[in-house]
Amino acid sequence: MLRRGTSMSPATRKAVDEVLQVETADTTTKAPVTELETLEAMAENEPGEVGTVEEAEAYLRTLKRSMRIAEQTSEQLRQAELFEDARRWLQVHAGLAKQYPSLHKQVMALRREHKQTIRAEDAQKAFTGFLMRMRDLTERMPAALSGRVAPFDSEGARIQLEIWVRDVFCKSLNQSPDVTQ
Repeated sequence: MLRRGTSMSPATRKAVDEVLQVETADTTTKAPVTELETLEAMAENEPGEVGTVEEAEAYLRTLKRSMRIAEQTSEQLRQAELFEDARRWLQVHAGLAKQYPSLHKQVMALRREHKQTIRAEDAQKAFTGFLMRMRDLTERMPAALSGRVAPFDSEGARIQLEIWVRDVFCKSLNQSPDVTQ
């Protein structure tokens, strides 16, 4: 049984409550009363079909936050050496993660159906992030590879690799592509 007092930090408990809007109902049906039970119920039940793109995206955001909370809580419990409780939270995370691909497909299908393509700012973020990673890798490459290229003259190799990055690679990236082909 998950010990409620040691299962989560107050900040994590607040985040879970915000994501799930946990309320203990006074109904005849047994409603989940702990955050773990609520997330377990969410993980066990398929999301079903959603009607609008906005509903699907909202559920997808909730699913992502729930997965993050389950993972963080499991890590906190593991560090506190509450391994059984940590295992249950990991199972919840795995159950939630299984729902992600089908829900993502639903969102994409709804976007195509409603003629909603990717937003320009999302595309710009994706391309900018990719280019920033590539830039970082190419700037670090000379220092990382110089010892492998010339083990006895790693400084000379680093200089030559930096020249190649600057004069060949970066210049080729700055050239405008031929969009007529």
